[in-house]
Amino acid sequence: MQTNDVIWLLERDIFHENLIRLKLAVEEQGMTAIAIPRETPWVEDRDWYGYIPDDKKGKAPSCVIYYGSIQGSHQVLKKTNWIPGVWCDTPKFTCAAYYGKLYDVLLNKEHEFLPFGLLHARKEELYQKFGVDGCIFLRPDSGEKLFTGVIIEYEKFDEKVFDLMPYAIEQSEMLVVAKPRKIYKEYRCVIVNGVCVAQSEYKPNQQEVDFSGLSSYAEKIARIYSPESCFVVDVAETSSNGEELELIELNSFSCSGWYQCNLPAIVRAASAAAIVEYDDIF
Repeated sequence: MQTNDVIWLLERDIFHENLIRLKLAVEEQGMTAIAIPRETPWVEDRDWYGYIPDDKKGKAPSCVIYYGSIQGSHQVLKKTNWIPGVWCDTPKFTCAAYYGKLYDVLLNKEHEFLPFGLLHARKEELYQKFGVDGCIFLRPDSGEKLFTGVIIEYEKFDEKVFDLMPYAIEQSEMLVVAKPRKIYKEYRCVIVNGVCVAQSEYKPNQQEVDFSGLSSYAEKIARIYSPESCFVVDVAETSSNGEELELIELNSFSCSGWYQCNLPAIVRAASAAAIVEYDDIF
């Protein structure tokens, strides 16, 4: 497998702010970048193989890297034999999958797992146990981004929990309840085979950063738990002097925004990782 055999399949209208830059980064390195439409709702009979150029088709699976929505990643996994196809093994990105392994570095050390259906029944207890200034933090256990983690004030509990119902409608859906924490900055680090190849601040500002302490911290986490060869690590700066870093969460490579990360560096490293995975099989 050569570098120019790698195909990047980029779903439109998901991470649109980076789509053009990412497509250029792929093509400038001699690979094929194909932008595909987003379909909502997702159709079961979508012709995924139809996106691949005829000269790239053959009996052996293609070396394809998909980048887009979680729904699209599920379809690629289900409907194609591409390698790697996607790096988005969602069960490995549940909080339950890594909280125990990474407990010492967790932002949400003080937490509890409970099903959505018990939120109302345990409201008073949860605010007594995890409340800070009358607020608790709530996020899904799932790695499928059912909803974004949210601070819920006691007075607005019923209203905000009701707003979450379209995303966590199953009473058995597991959630994480934790104490709210003060965060000064939030960073995203892209990990490829244990190495932090790019990093970006995404809150309060979006900007590329070159922070050796941050990359070392993300790589330390990857040494403890690497769900896949390529994934992202979200890190919180929890002190005003920038000396305290804690793990927010892990996310998949194929379905995470890269903000102002160095896209050529990501493309180069991920393409090399894809070729290794392909060559290990063929």
